[in-house]
Amino acid sequence: MSFTEPENGIKDRKKNHHDLISIKVTIIIILIALLMIPGSFIEDMVNERETTKNQAFNETAKKWGRSQSVNGPILYVPVEYEKTIEKTVRVNNPKEGESGYEIVEEIETYTKELRILPEELHINGEIIPEIRYKSIYEILLYRSDINISGNFLLTEDDKYPATGKILWEEAFIAVGFSSMKSIKEVVDLSFGKENIKLEQGLCKKDIYDYGLSSQVKIDHEAGKIIPFSYNLKLDGSCELLFTPLGKETSVELRSEWADPNFTGNFLPNERDISDSGFVAKWNVMHLNREYPQNWEGEGLKNKIKGSRFGVKLIIPVDDYRKISRSVKYLLLFVSLTFLMFFLSESIAKKKIHPVQYILVGLSIVIFFVLLLSLSEHVAFITSYVIAALSTISMISLYAMSIIKSKKFTGFIALALSMLYIFLYILLENQDYSLLFGSLGLFLALSITMYATRNIDWYNIKYEKDVLTGENDEKDQTNQL
Repeated sequence: MSFTEPENGIKDRKKNHHDLISIKVTIIIILIALLMIPGSFIEDMVNERETTKNQAFNETAKKWGRSQSVNGPILYVPVEYEKTIEKTVRVNNPKEGESGYEIVEEIETYTKELRILPEELHINGEIIPEIRYKSIYEILLYRSDINISGNFLLTEDDKYPATGKILWEEAFIAVGFSSMKSIKEVVDLSFGKENIKLEQGLCKKDIYDYGLSSQVKIDHEAGKIIPFSYNLKLDGSCELLFTPLGKETSVELRSEWADPNFTGNFLPNERDISDSGFVAKWNVMHLNREYPQNWEGEGLKNKIKGSRFGVKLIIPVDDYRKISRSVKYLLLFVSLTFLMFFLSESIAKKKIHPVQYILVGLSIVIFFVLLLSLSEHVAFITSYVIAALSTISMISLYAMSIIKSKKFTGFIALALSMLYIFLYILLENQDYSLLFGSLGLFLALSITMYATRNIDWYNIKYEKDVLTGENDEKDQTNQL
């Protein structure tokens, strides 16, 4: 004897199944949201490791030399002024009716400094990059070899702002630096026909905080040109800057480092960047800056400092920045992986427990931890390949044990491989990451929509299998 299940019973079973699918989707969404919590912990871990690296860099740079600034010489010339002052003096034996005091005038002298900048300033230098290691951290430093030359044009006295007597024979010359620790060699300054030995210290700190100076005697003549030149060797880190003190300043800089970042107030007029290094040239006129060729008094320090330009040696995308960027794709990774498992579960008719989804999600989270730890010891591409292959293998083997289908396991392994390759392309192409990312997401969504176009999500239990072509509808008759 056989019994046929009533039509209402079949409808109830379908409704219950639809409710279960809705509940399952809701649970998956909640699990995805929960897995974002360890993602934030990973970001904190990356920031902590990057902070430790920065501390190592700062400790090394403090001893080696920080960002350096190359400045041309400045002439300081005293100007003598006279002023009349009135004094009240006591009168000896004053006449009857007088107060006993009288006002007299005296002439008092005082001096100010006239600052004169070079007429021409030419800087020709080379940066020699050097990689050092502190603990497990790679630190980029540099040595520099720089030649500085030019001339001062001493015009007639009435061309200067000074109204007093200019004491040319008491002038001194000053060369400023960012710090004295980084100076490795300074060849004596050739000034006119003399070689001048520069001494540590500045007579005036209105422009530079550190530097070398020396007194010079100038036999002033109208229109006289005084040439100068000296060589300089500096050790520094990260950045090398130049100050356009000349009426016409030209800088030519070269290096074997292939990743320069030109910074400051002026960009190079010419530059040639290749895998073998770079060459850059600047030409700056006095009309391009905010301070004159000569002046009296102080107050221009910030304007002079603000006119600097130069180059920063960079590692285009360091490992910590890459990993920090990769963690931002955690939501995408977890969502697409869960989607693959949900589609496999729905089509292969294999139930996957929420706990199993959690384990798969945690394995994705572990990928970023592996990537962070490995990248501190081996090259980024090597650490990425190891972490990705380990994660793909673990998830694929686990999927095989759950779904019991080589076809679906191969689909998951292939999709995960493409996903990790896609992420690596995004990390290595920072300038085009938005373009590649949007195209990749569009392609992933298109493939998903195409693959699921024939699935009736309201009746998935009774739908014909869209991959195998086998009729999944079972006989609803129970035999007794």
